[in-house]
Amino acid sequence: DATSRPQKYTKRLQQLSMDVGVDMVVGALRKQDDSTRNSAVFVPRSGLSPTVYDKRRLLVFGERVPLADTFPSLADAVQGTSHYAPGERTVSFEVDGLRWIPGICYESIFAEFTRDALNERDGDVLLNLTNDVWFGDTAAAEQHLMLQIPRTIEDRVWLVRSTNSGISAFVSPTGTV
Repeated sequence: DATSRPQKYTKRLQQLSMDVGVDMVVGALRKQDDSTRNSAVFVPRSGLSPTVYDKRRLLVFGERVPLADTFPSLADAVQGTSHYAPGERTVSFEVDGLRWIPGICYESIFAEFTRDALNERDGDVLLNLTNDVWFGDTAAAEQHLMLQIPRTIEDRVWLVRSTNSGISAFVSPTGTV
């Protein structure tokens, strides 16, 4: 079969989404050209092509190594780090008349960044995908959620936060979790 592995996974997700009649969003590390991107992939139940959001604000050392674009050897110099390519555009996921604005991990703690994305795409709901596994048994997962709550109040929108570890939550426009 000449279909690449990522295309096979995408087709399987599309079929699953259509079969169960539910829109899905999955997190993925996505290869594009010679770069890896931390991405959120929206798979609509309609069978239309998925929409991809590539994280634009990358964490230093967790997702990018400073100056590694200028000095490529730095990307491998610090063990346990990654060097991903940043996304280049704001995206919205359209679901039943609502525009969901995706953000990955810490992106949603930045007030201006979040507000600009909501305004640019006329967003209704913030969607945050997070992996808090590296915090271990600390208060960091609670703090991570706490840092995102002000965006709901400032921008008067809901936040839907989905984590594979840490705290998944719905947060109202008044900040109620």
